Amino acid sequence: MLKKRGSDFNAVTDKGPIDPTSEIQIYTDAKIQGQMFLSASKAGANLVNNWMTPNTHISLPVDASIDQMKDSGVDCTAQAQSAFAKLASEADPEHPQQINVNFQNNSCMISIGDYTPDVPVPPVPEGEWDPAKVYDKPCEKVLHNGLSYHNQWYTTGEEPTPEASANWGVWRIVGKDSDMCTN
Repeated sequence: MLKKRGSDFNAVTDKGPIDPTSEIQIYTDAKIQGQMFLSASKAGANLVNNWMTPNTHISLPVDASIDQMKDSGVDCTAQAQSAFAKLASEADPEHPQQINVNFQNNSCMISIGDYTPDVPVPPVPEGEWDPAKVYDKPCEKVLHNGLSYHNQWYTTGEEPTPEASANWGVWRIVGKDSDMCTN
């Protein structure tokens, strides 16, 4: 059974909110760039087949298997399977651990570390750039670090910066020559 962690999850052990002998936590780094895809199954039944959300955990049963983990065409599956097998075989109820997933510079960064519960992220004020939001329509306007930007095409997680806005980045400063939007 796939579970996403939330603040309403009740503790199942006196040591914390997870039982590492029955479930393994996969944490997607808050600053992950790109679109990490995860597919996992148990006894031939699909448990998850979706994009991973930054700064959240996905819980998989210890007897599940990771079928695929990819980002930007780079296959991270073998590293994820290895970390998952290690945690499944070495589960310690006194010391819960998690798989940490990040992807930067076309490299998988998968490690095992102490379990840390999700920390609620305050909502992003209306109109501000939101790293978790999908901007799927060109010319959506956002404010970031005191500047207004338009996205030129679909994007998510890519931070608007003055340097990238000159003529190659997805975000362009509103009103500059490189901004192809009219509003």
